[in-house]
Amino acid sequence: MNRNMNKHYFYQSKIILDLPRSEKQKKQELFYAIFIFIMIFMPLIMVGVSAFFNHLLVGILTLVICYTLLAFIGIYMRKRAVDQFYILKDAHTKFQVVDVDDIEIIKDLYANSALTFSLSLEDAFLDFVYNWLYHEGVLKSDFLHLYIFDGDVLKEAFPKSQFGSQDKFMSIFLKDLDLNDSNRMQFSRNHFTVGARWLDDMIDNDQ
Repeated sequence: MNRNMNKHYFYQSKIILDLPRSEKQKKQELFYAIFIFIMIFMPLIMVGVSAFFNHLLVGILTLVICYTLLAFIGIYMRKRAVDQFYILKDAHTKFQVVDVDDIEIIKDLYANSALTFSLSLEDAFLDFVYNWLYHEGVLKSDFLHLYIFDGDVLKEAFPKSQFGSQDKFMSIFLKDLDLNDSNRMQFSRNHFTVGARWLDDMIDNDQ
């Protein structure tokens, strides 16, 4: 595996772990952060006070109990966030994969500003992408075409492109998504957070 692919795999793993959050979840995380702050520093203070009154063992026991509780709460919060995001199980099966070697399809994707990921075709990442599209409210139907191609096809369609065979891409036509005036702006803003780009923007900037 070359260095470029290693970077892609690392980036893909980071995206999957850093799940997009709703405004409600962000507010909950603020309260959770305050709680963590209290749970970290209060036991340390208790140890100091206990040591001052020659009850160091009590302070250490309090420290162990609080930090153990904090670990369990952290695991629970993470599991809850994952369960709330991955509502649709085995979502990768909802994609109908199309291998593209026709430059006319590439040009159509370019003209449509197709939503494009420069990452590997892994089930875990496809599960992530489909559930993200579901939460964005842009799915028209249960199944969605996913167009797979490499940099060589891009270079054939757009000769000035600097991409090569080691670069792998997957694109979704925006016309296949349910975009309207109420969700288009949010979708346009949020696609950066999951590592996506518009294909025309990607090619034009590469040139």
